Amino acid sequence: MVAKTLHLLKKYWGYDAFRDKQSEIVNASAYGEHVFALLPTGGGKSICFQVPALCHKGLCIVITPLLALMKDQVESLIQKEIPAAYLSSELNNFEIEKILDDCTNRKYKFLYVSPERLENDNFIARIRYLNISFVAIDEAHCISQWGHDFRPAYRTIPKFIQELRDPVVMAVTATATPQVVSDIAELIFNNDCTIIQKSFARKNIGYNALYSTQKEKDLVERMQVLQGAGIVYCNSRKKTEDLAALLNEKNIKALPYHAGLDLHKKDLAFQKWKNNDVQVIVATNAFGMGIDKPDVRFVFHFDIPSQPEAYFQEVGRAGRDEQPALGLALWNDSDFVQLKKSIAMRYPPKEDIATVYQTLANIHRIAIGSGMNELFALHLDQIAERSQLNANTISASLLLLERAGYISILARGLHRSRVRVIASKDELRYFVDQNPKHEDFLRSLFRLYGSIWDFAVPISEYQLSVLNERSKNEVLTSLNDLHKLQILEYLPASSTSQYSYAKQRVASEEISFPESMYEERRAIDETKLQHMQNLLSQEHCREQFVLRYFGEDAEPCGKCDACQRERALPTTKEILNACLTGKTLDELYAWPVPFNKEKIIELVQEALAEGWLILKENKYFTAK
Repeated sequence: MVAKTLHLLKKYWGYDAFRDKQSEIVNASAYGEHVFALLPTGGGKSICFQVPALCHKGLCIVITPLLALMKDQVESLIQKEIPAAYLSSELNNFEIEKILDDCTNRKYKFLYVSPERLENDNFIARIRYLNISFVAIDEAHCISQWGHDFRPAYRTIPKFIQELRDPVVMAVTATATPQVVSDIAELIFNNDCTIIQKSFARKNIGYNALYSTQKEKDLVERMQVLQGAGIVYCNSRKKTEDLAALLNEKNIKALPYHAGLDLHKKDLAFQKWKNNDVQVIVATNAFGMGIDKPDVRFVFHFDIPSQPEAYFQEVGRAGRDEQPALGLALWNDSDFVQLKKSIAMRYPPKEDIATVYQTLANIHRIAIGSGMNELFALHLDQIAERSQLNANTISASLLLLERAGYISILARGLHRSRVRVIASKDELRYFVDQNPKHEDFLRSLFRLYGSIWDFAVPISEYQLSVLNERSKNEVLTSLNDLHKLQILEYLPASSTSQYSYAKQRVASEEISFPESMYEERRAIDETKLQHMQNLLSQEHCREQFVLRYFGEDAEPCGKCDACQRERALPTTKEILNACLTGKTLDELYAWPVPFNKEKIIELVQEALAEGWLILKENKYFTAK
């Protein structure tokens, strides 16, 4: 079996060997053991369930709450010529039934679904007839109310597994405290599983914090001396735009990335950053799930997350190539004042949540008992006008309604353009013979999107423009021409957010939220925020704090700012050695030397007075 898993790894992924712990996880699962795998961000979790699933005959169901990640992994598998599909609320009933029919006919090896899909009676009825040999549960911490992203729908997973004929089960997560580990093992596996955990320690990453009352200045100073690609996290769309503009003014190439951008702009920003055409992506915290960029050298938090799990995940997107990388959180007391207010705003009065739900139905005239698997435009201004509620209350209500499994939301730009072939193969051959100018473009479509013959698949116009060495407008012209000629059906991306009913619409007075999702969850969020404040404000090793939070014993790392401050200041000789090639003052006291700025300046001034240093064009040189 070991030889088989290595063969599959080489054949489809091009790697000669698994990384640390991957081999143990993959082979245990390939032999039929139920496995609970804990790997830090960047540890290669998807390979851990995809490779052993290929060893078992039958379909693999992958349960994940992240639609964007679902799409990315399905597209990646298809490009490797591994048949895969996903079910989501952006697909209509016909498309869903077609995919399930193809699963019955064993056309697919992987089927990705959301946890809310498991509450769909029609889906459950259909899967009873499928040969499901493997179930992979991604983001498994979502099953625990102590997890940082608890989703009640995950609690349906054990019952779903019982409906199947003894499949191999794997649960994976990148963040789990001891309480969450215990919950996952008990709720999913009834404590009958092999737990394989790689240490959450990332030896190549330094975790750092800087108390800052002038964040823009401190951010720019440190970024001007850093090399390589980086991510800056902010808490609002406007701030990503403003900070990206500021960095560009300082000759640091940066682009914003947030849900408000249209799909083309997001794709373009990501590709430019991934290809190192720009150094920095300034993003909201939604950015980063499943990104495949190993050479990220730094992750800065301009706005801090509200819990250590999110902080650990986001910083963990740096240094996946195992080369030195760093994280820096810029914080001050007002951050935590705002975060406490933010937690309170996440839990609006339940009558306001019911009002939002009723308003959605009123806007689109959705009758009780209907609405499921249909897409509806989601306009916050309309909801606000009709409900007389503010935007924060509406947004928080929508999120709680989604987590409770009443609705599913497709953010603006997430509903991608889709294409399917409507001409027969004979008609297509004749068309290409008569119109050879379209042949290369059609071939690129078929090569990228193998399922295009069966149903409308999501596409990237940007990816097609790169592959065909054509502008986006030329690609759009080709797609629209082929649509008019009835060769393809082309459905452009939606420019607005959309939602669907994850279950048939109910009367607003029937909406309910378990205590574990509302009162208890709010108390947990407040506790996690206190841990986050302790992480940044305490004066001891930050990596040690993070690892102990996740239940690991650890020694001081020697890399973080707290550890570095315990070391002696650099000597004058060390400063002179550093200045042999010329250094600015910023370079001497900024990253990666987080010493007291005033002390560094004092040493430099002494060296100047003694004639050991000379200043030329704002750079200090060792006197010859």
